[in-house]
Amino acid sequence: RLETKLKQDSSSVKHLLKISSAYKKSKPDSSYCYAAKALSLSVKLNDPYLIARSSMENYNIIRGVAKPAVLIDTLNKLKEDPRIMASKRVMLTVIYELGLQFRKMASYDRSIKQLHQALDLAKEVKETSMIFNSYNSLANTFSELGMVKHSKEDLMRALEFYDKAGEFM
Repeated sequence: RLETKLKQDSSSVKHLLKISSAYKKSKPDSSYCYAAKALSLSVKLNDPYLIARSSMENYNIIRGVAKPAVLIDTLNKLKEDPRIMASKRVMLTVIYELGLQFRKMASYDRSIKQLHQALDLAKEVKETSMIFNSYNSLANTFSELGMVKHSKEDLMRALEFYDKAGEFM
């Protein structure tokens, strides 16, 4: 077994995550297993960056197969872990994903609240693509609520940031 030959260091975590990524589409159960091993080693090493990265890898694997309620529980657990939330970019991803999952559950007030938090944080860290995504998701949420005016306004803001994001690509 390849992972038994790996040292107990940060490069091993990165290798486990690469293995996990390679299996993601063909063998999601194996992918999850390697991501869990990466998370376990990250915790053992007490490395906040690797803990956050491994946790998000685990989330991304289950995102394709789990129901929104399970994903909300998972995201809330991530949100409660200060080691994971130490990174504003990871925090941004967690909050944004919560907004998306709440919308899938038709919990629109909670979705809008999370998406506005994600938008504010995206502006703070100057993450243009997440500003675009947040506005776009808000527009979709308002559209599902039948609030056409709000939906159109947020969609127009999203398009502004989409154009800005394109300038940097």
